[in-house]
Amino acid sequence: MIMAQSKLITAFSMTALITITTIDLAAVSSTTPESVSPQQSQASSREVHQDNIKSLDISSDGQTLISSSDDQAIKIWNLSDGKLRHEISVNNWVYQVALSPNDQLIASGNGDNTVKLWGLDGRLLRSLSGHTSKVTTIAFNPSGDLLASGSWDKTIRIWDLKTEKTIRTLAGHSGLIIAVEISPDGKLLASGDSEGTVNVWNLETGNLLHSFSEHSNWARSLVFTP
Repeated sequence: MIMAQSKLITAFSMTALITITTIDLAAVSSTTPESVSPQQSQASSREVHQDNIKSLDISSDGQTLISSSDDQAIKIWNLSDGKLRHEISVNNWVYQVALSPNDQLIASGNGDNTVKLWGLDGRLLRSLSGHTSKVTTIAFNPSGDLLASGSWDKTIRIWDLKTEKTIRTLAGHSGLIIAVEISPDGKLLASGDSEGTVNVWNLETGNLLHSFSEHSNWARSLVFTP
């Protein structure tokens, strides 16, 4: 579930459906989700991809939704009218998409071992190579000049988007990396792997600060408190 301003987006990742519900948050701030009236909420559901939806991201202004799917497509949606703006045929698996903080770039982690950067018009701008296995997770830092990518090669790469070079490679996981997240202040990076380990790194130095192994299975999703 992703929330931005007055848009509440729910995706069923095991289907090709996206349900978009628009809620006036000011009107329902004192109510529970179960008590939201039909007048306060409008929802639509339709098949928008040909296979399982892998990833969603929403722009900071709540006007644009990015979706990726096992159908090897990235789609860019206008949330004000629900219309499709652009469709990108990647011709490879797309495991995650992320919008840059300024909403000008779409990054994708791909099955051909690359990170690709796209414009909102659907044009391929750059392809970043360095991983030796598929890239399953990506995250921008808050200023948008760095991008972290995690791969099944068990490494995390930190990319300088100005030079398009890897400035740091983090190695320390014994499992396949399936989740990365950068803290809101841009100082920390968390990573999760297929063995249930979560590592916390200093993003600037690359030093490993903490390692947690309390999960008994894949650590699929990570989030920092604000």
